[in-house]
Amino acid sequence: MTVKTKAEKEKLLEELDYLAKQMKYNAIKYFKPYEKQKEFYKFGATKRERLLMAGNQVGKTHAGAAEVTYHLTGLYPDWWKGRRWDRGVRCWVAGETSLATRDVQQKKLCGEPGVNEDFGAGLIPLELFVDKPSMSRGVRPASSNARSAASTKRSCRSSSSPTNPA
Repeated sequence: MTVKTKAEKEKLLEELDYLAKQMKYNAIKYFKPYEKQKEFYKFGATKRERLLMAGNQVGKTHAGAAEVTYHLTGLYPDWWKGRRWDRGVRCWVAGETSLATRDVQQKKLCGEPGVNEDFGAGLIPLELFVDKPSMSRGVRPASSNARSAASTKRSCRSSSSPTNPA
């Protein structure tokens, strides 16, 4: 496609800007799991507990955040074979310390902590937040909970491990 006029260029820039915002603030729509991640999700339909064990930096946290997002929003993709909730859910997202929870899990779900323009740039789509998550006590700008507009009963809390609070 050859863009010739200024109007065509401006229209193309508008479309690219829209797509970039969609990819940033609706990232879950663009998540494509690996086969092992799909297998992990599928076991969720029949198993109460599962383990996703893999090497460093291969998508374990991202896969977990995606599953949390699907359950909280109720927006399951067509390929989803795992458990589906037909009602609002509440969940906990935890880590070894409050800092680790903020910097890893909260970032994956909500976007970069403390950066206003990145709120909603995680896997939970910006449009589904009822409001900004409430801030936790202690570690700033960690969130203690967030609510999804998909249902008033869908919410998520984050916490450090009770055995290693920070």
